[in-house]
Amino acid sequence: MGVDSAARNPEFQRLIRLQTEAFARNTPYHSLELNDGTVIPGLISVELLRTRLDRYPLPQDLRGKRVLDIGAASGWNSFECERRGAEVVAVDYVEYDELLAVKRLRGSRLEYVIAEMEEITPERFGLFDYVLFFGVFYHLRHPLLGLENVCSVTRGVAFVLLPLW
Repeated sequence: MGVDSAARNPEFQRLIRLQTEAFARNTPYHSLELNDGTVIPGLISVELLRTRLDRYPLPQDLRGKRVLDIGAASGWNSFECERRGAEVVAVDYVEYDELLAVKRLRGSRLEYVIAEMEEITPERFGLFDYVLFFGVFYHLRHPLLGLENVCSVTRGVAFVLLPLW
């Protein structure tokens, strides 16, 4: 689907309208779950987030594993990996207030770092068993350099979500 055809697609237009309305209401990008099961609604539902993550061979038991979530946004993937027992580092290039609020409400121990893609190096972050690189690649000015940085911190498996167009 080209850019022109995507722009004319009614579903695409609906999603853009929903996102614009969500931004106006300060709605989180991801729906976020608290420890008591309460869900803070976001633009993307927990069900959709869970379905997407389950498409990857990420173990349910991540005890003793380190996970790096690059482009964490609101943090659903980070919190889910922590729920599965991982030591998690969530990285984004801007601060998401909802991630900080939910981190506090959950009593989360995940590390939240504001950093540019170029700063993601083994010297700064160490190595990870699993790296999540969802929804970032197509934002990068130098995507191959970004992939090199992802590989440099991966001692296990990196999951990369690429655009489908």
